Amino acid sequence: MDHPDVSWAKLSAVLPMWQDNNPDKFLMGWLHYLPVDPWFVQVHVSGGVVRLDVPRDVLLKGVDELASCGELQVRPSGDPMWTLFTLRWGPDKVTFRVPAASLRSLLDETAKLVPVGQEGARINWDIELAALFEDVDEPQGGDGP
Repeated sequence: MDHPDVSWAKLSAVLPMWQDNNPDKFLMGWLHYLPVDPWFVQVHVSGGVVRLDVPRDVLLKGVDELASCGELQVRPSGDPMWTLFTLRWGPDKVTFRVPAASLRSLLDETAKLVPVGQEGARINWDIELAALFEDVDEPQGGDGP
């Protein structure tokens, strides 16, 4: 089945973030989704503090139950208005409350561009494999083969 060309599209959403144990501590976050990289949602936190590529399925699961990847854990807060993001910075962890409706809305829009489970059909595998082999063919320098 042919899919409409959505390679030009980009979804973005503002994601206000309140520190869970200190509601006066507020950061602005952004979510970005690019159909050319359909498995991931980029999470940016103001001031360049954090930039993560988070698997979309982790965010989808995290609005209803605990889900994690790398330095991010996503889970419901117990209040349907909020989803919790716990970020790990070295030995420290900081938990933020984010509006669940904003997160769900962006995830619903991503599914309209690239339905969940159809991500692989959106990748141009010829281009990806060519890029992979270009990296392998380039000399690495040093004492290696």
